[in-house]
Amino acid sequence: MSTQELVSEALRLKAEERLAIVDALLRSLDQPDPEIDRFWADEAERRLMAYRAGKVKGIPAEEVLGGNNCVSPQSRPCLFAPIL
Repeated sequence: MSTQELVSEALRLKAEERLAIVDALLRSLDQPDPEIDRFWADEAERRLMAYRAGKVKGIPAEEVLGGNNCVSPQSRPCLFAPIL
């Protein structure tokens, strides 16, 4: 069965059945990647060490999420800012 045939068949299912298929497919793609997990653990450790060493300062969540000093439509909120 081709991909297009499979999609056509799936579209004939009830919404609940299609949702179950989507859920199963997404879960199959969301597998842990030890290399990425290790990278983020290392990055978190570097950020914590920089914070503890006084190289960066923490910014209260209210300020980050509610203010304009660190958030722009093109960027994600930042949680640390360099000390100048």
